[in-house]
Amino acid sequence: MIKFYSPMIFFSIYNVLTYMVFLYGPFRWDIYNIYEISIFMVFNLLLYILGYFLGLKFKIGTPIKANWLSRYIKTLLLVSIIIFALSIYFYTGHYFWDINRIAANQSDNYYSTLEYVKNNRLSRLPFVAVKVLLQPLILVSLVFATLNFSKIKIRDRIMLCILYTFWILFSVFRGTDKEVFDVMLIVFASIAINYFSKLQNIKKGNILPIIKSLSLFTITLLIVISFLGIFAQRKLDRMNGSQQICFEEQNVCSTVQGDGVLSEIYYAYAIASAYTSQGYYGLSLAMTSQFTSVFPFGTSPVLSDLGASLAGQSYIEKSYIQKNKLKGWDDKIRWSSAYTWWASDVSFWLVPFVLSIVGFLTALSWKEAVLKRSILASTVFSSMATVSMFLSANNQIAVSIDSLFSFFCIIVYWFYSRQEKYRFSLKGRSR
Repeated sequence: MIKFYSPMIFFSIYNVLTYMVFLYGPFRWDIYNIYEISIFMVFNLLLYILGYFLGLKFKIGTPIKANWLSRYIKTLLLVSIIIFALSIYFYTGHYFWDINRIAANQSDNYYSTLEYVKNNRLSRLPFVAVKVLLQPLILVSLVFATLNFSKIKIRDRIMLCILYTFWILFSVFRGTDKEVFDVMLIVFASIAINYFSKLQNIKKGNILPIIKSLSLFTITLLIVISFLGIFAQRKLDRMNGSQQICFEEQNVCSTVQGDGVLSEIYYAYAIASAYTSQGYYGLSLAMTSQFTSVFPFGTSPVLSDLGASLAGQSYIEKSYIQKNKLKGWDDKIRWSSAYTWWASDVSFWLVPFVLSIVGFLTALSWKEAVLKRSILASTVFSSMATVSMFLSANNQIAVSIDSLFSFFCIIVYWFYSRQEKYRFSLKGRSR
């Protein structure tokens, strides 16, 4: 049925479109290995689809009961709110009620956050450790409350909205976009899981699901437009109001065209193009460099910092990301795609097989979330949606220590808590 293949279709089309934008969008990149990149992207897509089909053939398990989540959701949400309220201070040095920081230029917020974190590593360490340890529980609680928004108490709904507000404020205070997209993807994943779960009970001649489908589409469209508006404005702030979008390192620019509403639409298109396609340029640079594995420290900034401490900076400098930095493509302000991060560990030859794992986990978590309403599977699918949507930009799931630790813990616990043998079904999908 279409519901099982919907994520594969959506993520595949999205990533093909980002590559098309890279090739034919508003920026004219100076690249010489376009055929190698295109062949590489085709193999990535094919292996992702293969992994997805294998995931659908994998037996779904019986999820563990999550009664404790219902019982303690108020406490969990309250703890999550406190953690994010404190995070604003420990990551930026400002309290969440600082109106000046909220209204400040996002570019200034971003660079001041980098400076604050650099100068206060030791003093922040105890709180960061607590946040990292609690992050898996925070994420599971957030997904549970979002999935069951219509069923939880009004008090808990209000607390969930407050938690989302603090999560977005955390992004505003830091001058970053990560948290905004985290919120968007969790909400979208929850809406999709709820919707496709209910498709199993549709009776012929019942037009109510069609009405609900149109309502869902309308709500989703409004949310997307809202997020794009916020995103465009934040990027405009980051560039100090300049409507000429440039990558100075390569003298590549896109100037906003038209007047009034048309200029705003083109600006949103150009900024979205820059956001989703610049990673392919970093990929093209990396593919011209010689491979030297920095396993297991090459897949994220967090692990790279750890590798520099344990194995020395000279070891990490062998990664594709660091080689790109020597070519003027700095990972602190530019993206090189998730493919490049993974390739620093396993080479570009093996990256398509990493994509097959991504496809496998996406399919299995999606099927189990839809058919069994598994909270852990729903949380894993939300994370895999983040991975799939950011392939062209960054290894987003591993960009910070808390998100990396949370992803690892949840996916391991999910696999080992499934009350089903790990086997494939060649007779069709489980019902």
